[in-house]
Amino acid sequence: RDYLRYALDTCAGNTNATNLINFIRGDEIAGLRTRMLEVPVGSGNFKVWKLGDPIHSTPTVVSAPKARYDLAFGDATYTAFYAKYRNRRQVVYVGANDGMLHAFNGGYYHKGDDPTTTTTVEHGWYTKNPTDNSSGLSLGAELWSFIPQELLPHLQWLARTDYTHVYYVDLKPTIAEARIFTPDADHPGGWGTVLIGGFRMGGSCGNCAAGSGAPPMTVTIGGVPRTFYSAYFALDVTNPEVDPKLLWVFSDSGLGLTTSYPAVARMNPKTDSPIDPTNEKWYVIFGSGPNGYQADLSAGPAQTAKLYTVDLKNGPKIAVGGSLTTMSIGSWQSFMGHVVAVDKDSDWRTDVAYSVRTAHDGALPWRGKLYRLTMGCAIAPCSPTNWGIANGGNRHPTEVIDTFFDATLGTTVEVGPSASAPAVTLDDTDKMWVFFGTGRYFSNADKVDNTIQRLFGIKDSVLSGTCTETSIFGCHDNDLVDVTNAVICIVCSGTTNQVTDPTNPGVTTFNGTGTTSMMGLVASKDGWRITMPGPVNITDPVTLVTTSYAAERSVVNPTLVAGTIFFPTFAPANDFCASDGASYLYALFYKTGTASTAPVIGTTTSSGNTNVNAKTALGTGLASSGTVHCGQGCSYNTQMSTGAFRQGNVQLEANYSRYINWVHQRD
Repeated sequence: RDYLRYALDTCAGNTNATNLINFIRGDEIAGLRTRMLEVPVGSGNFKVWKLGDPIHSTPTVVSAPKARYDLAFGDATYTAFYAKYRNRRQVVYVGANDGMLHAFNGGYYHKGDDPTTTTTVEHGWYTKNPTDNSSGLSLGAELWSFIPQELLPHLQWLARTDYTHVYYVDLKPTIAEARIFTPDADHPGGWGTVLIGGFRMGGSCGNCAAGSGAPPMTVTIGGVPRTFYSAYFALDVTNPEVDPKLLWVFSDSGLGLTTSYPAVARMNPKTDSPIDPTNEKWYVIFGSGPNGYQADLSAGPAQTAKLYTVDLKNGPKIAVGGSLTTMSIGSWQSFMGHVVAVDKDSDWRTDVAYSVRTAHDGALPWRGKLYRLTMGCAIAPCSPTNWGIANGGNRHPTEVIDTFFDATLGTTVEVGPSASAPAVTLDDTDKMWVFFGTGRYFSNADKVDNTIQRLFGIKDSVLSGTCTETSIFGCHDNDLVDVTNAVICIVCSGTTNQVTDPTNPGVTTFNGTGTTSMMGLVASKDGWRITMPGPVNITDPVTLVTTSYAAERSVVNPTLVAGTIFFPTFAPANDFCASDGASYLYALFYKTGTASTAPVIGTTTSSGNTNVNAKTALGTGLASSGTVHCGQGCSYNTQMSTGAFRQGNVQLEANYSRYINWVHQRD
């Protein structure tokens, strides 16, 4: 209570704090910002609106355990965990800008046709209890909400009558299944489900300046000052029938805002069996964030990028058995993007993590660098203090790419900024591929930024076994094929080649091992790159209205499915006052960066040739990162910032993962 309205609560009985608590819980309080909304507009029917706005915190569903470590690695202890929770209540977790992480009842899912309906045939249905709807919580009912303590002083702004908008719990929840608990009735074999949450642009940061938003907030109670920072937190959400348990919270004055989506890594000594739990350790890895809402890095004290590793079980406090490892990266003002962790050889030991750093070297344009953090554990005890390479008495990740030579421009070009998560895969020659796009969309200046951005597909030479790390800069993978202008033809007229590419005129075919084939040329290099369009003016053929768009950029995560890498991209309207723009979707064969010989997103006829589309328009607004759903066919699904949902059929070339047979082995 003391941290809520400490400077304003001069009333007897702390009535200001009491009113704020009730407001946050959803009550309409006289004198505070009204919660009444007319639903629907014009109906005269006013209701109390309780839920705050989720913007970047995508709703995340937890139902039956998904990892199936028993099937993947033969870990029998996981089987009991799966058996206990295979039919558990589905819960939808979402952070909102009302200061809370919310848990909503998703009910119990049943496959097949709902027997209670007679005119409709369903593929599945939900009930309030495990068998029917005779009793239980309503579907969609809130089970609980959690307010991180680090946000308590910020809650007062929600109740102000002049409130505009403030971020609170706005990072998408991360869900992990881990063996970190003491075995009991709720945690068979020590297994459990952990939710890791963050604030994104919510909270404060130590190096945030007042002019850039989120300056440090220090509260003094009883003569003891406490400074509140943006934070990550971990909750035990294993059993949805009991209240969640807070496992730990991490904040730091140098963390910045918690915009980096974390990755979970499992370590186990190479001398142990992969499934042996004796010396296993589970960690959370995330990067430092920007020092203000605009992520411009130009205001406030210097803040270099960092990678943090926290013990998943006990958190960062050494006194309670936890651990915290911090790796500082570079000397420029910078922050890290989302983190992705990879088990390359499928031995249930994480081998590497990737993340892109956004840097400001004192002059625009923004720079970016892709980093690899090699991981391993030769003998117990496993520790992040052995990850990366030694440099200047500390451990560091190493650079995958910083710059590359552009033959068309005749100069060396810097990689652009990126805050999204790379996508990764292993090809049939044991090469580790990393895919990412560049671009920013944080500030007003970003709306009209016409810096040219790119898409990359890179073979990591360290994980592919062709380079040994000896320094931070020793294993750069920057000899890339420019495939921006490549056209793939599947019905070709006259003397038209299967591949037409003015940048690589010697390439005439798609498949092959020689450099006259696109596959062979890229195989001989470190990967591929695509240059996205710069600013353009587009005239609507119906309205004849011309709209100016800034340079196209990649600002959300790519999706890799069955050999196709999907990149949603965005070109903002080139206007400070505009909030819209146009989104596009690239569908590229992962080994070449071009369209495939299969028409994943269709074809276009030109001059008698049928060419495979590498790119298609998604429409107005910023497209979210997409998902691919495969049933009788496959579809790519995304939501636009306008609220519109986009779904389009895609024809995947390679076989996607699916059940082809099932054998039940009796105990």
